[in-house]
Amino acid sequence: MKRIHIPLALAGVLVASGCVADLDDVSTGSVPAQPPLATYACEDGSELKVAAAGSSVVVETPGEEAPVALPASPPNQLYRFAEGLYSLVVENGEALWMKNGEGALACRA
Repeated sequence: MKRIHIPLALAGVLVASGCVADLDDVSTGSVPAQPPLATYACEDGSELKVAAAGSSVVVETPGEEAPVALPASPPNQLYRFAEGLYSLVVENGEALWMKNGEGALACRA
């Protein structure tokens, strides 16, 4: 019987690869783009704090008196959120915060 030797580093890579989200899951929206809690540094020097809450997010920004709750928009996906005057798009560690009547604000985690 012939033995097959797998180097320890290769074995670690094979095990770790099982912990990575499948790209099909990301594209279909079954893996959320927004982590449970994230702070984004924005291009104007402000911070955007975003907490995931099921299929919606709660956004805290210095320009608003109270946190803003945004549902997924449309409801069947997990990276675009909007309601009323506000919208948020999160993807690949970046967030784009938009408020009606103002320019979009780009932010990075």
